[in-house]
Amino acid sequence: MANKDYSYAVGRRKEASATIKLSSKGSGNFLVKTAWGLEKTLQQYFGGNLYMYQAAISPLETIWNDAVKKFDAEISRSCWCHQTCIRKSIDRSKSWL
Repeated sequence: MANKDYSYAVGRRKEASATIKLSSKGSGNFLVKTAWGLEKTLQQYFGGNLYMYQAAISPLETIWNDAVKKFDAEISRSCWCHQTCIRKSIDRSKSWL
C-alpha cells in the first residue's frame, strides 16, 4: 500500500455536494472551485462571513487549534453549496489522520 499525503472525500446535504482533496503537507490554503469555473479562497467563497468559515473548518479545529495551517485543500462543488457540505467533506477526509 502506497503512503499518500492526501485524502479525497465527498460531503453531501440535500442536493448539494462538495468534493475535497485534503493534503497533509500544506500552509492553510483552502481553494474552492465552483461549477462555473471560478476559483476562490474559502474566506472569499463565504463572503467574509466569519461564522460560516469557522463552521466549515470546525472538523479540523477539533484535532488542534492550528490544524488549519497544516493542511491545504482543493474543494470542488456542484452549483450552490452550503458550509455543511464542505464541513462534512472535511470531516470525512480527516479520518485518515
